[in-house]
Amino acid sequence: MTRRSVRRQVAALRDTAPTYSEIGASLTDQLPPGYDHDRVSVRVGETVEEFERLRTGMLTGEIQRRSGLARLAGSAALAQGDTVVLRPWHLPILLTCRVIAVVDEPGRAGFVYGTLPGHPLRGEESFLAVLVPDGGIEFHVTEFSQPATWAARMTGPVCRMLRARATRRYVRAARGIARDAVPARRVTTR
Repeated sequence: MTRRSVRRQVAALRDTAPTYSEIGASLTDQLPPGYDHDRVSVRVGETVEEFERLRTGMLTGEIQRRSGLARLAGSAALAQGDTVVLRPWHLPILLTCRVIAVVDEPGRAGFVYGTLPGHPLRGEESFLAVLVPDGGIEFHVTEFSQPATWAARMTGPVCRMLRARATRRYVRAARGIARDAVPARRVTTR
């Protein structure tokens, strides 16, 4: 996909509503019925400095890059209302999303993505870094989704496996960012 075609797609999606009605529900305790739900909470660090690194990494999109997603469109710093197009490094699909919310509070930072037309799923996913009372850092991923395309419906178990794998990659990326670990780069020789 060329940059021009991505820009056209983003322009076409700019005023399009998300493909689900429960906007912001991934930030609540009660996830909407009728969707697959997934909540993961993992301790990823121990210090305020690690929290600040993770906060920055989340709000600048570094967490997506380290988890294997190329951001083809969207602003450098995530902003509420942005249209974002992501491409997983291992799949020939585009993930079209809207930034539903950006959370940047003392001790709590992250963002929420909601799906747009063209995304294989319908629903929302939130990513939060939270300083907990004992001084540690927890990383929370909360998702509710359902298949939006024929292909996603037909590959139900595979689709759920890929979503679980993506969540594990996000957790690994969050740990690496918090600890300031530079991800390994693939080196090819001839």
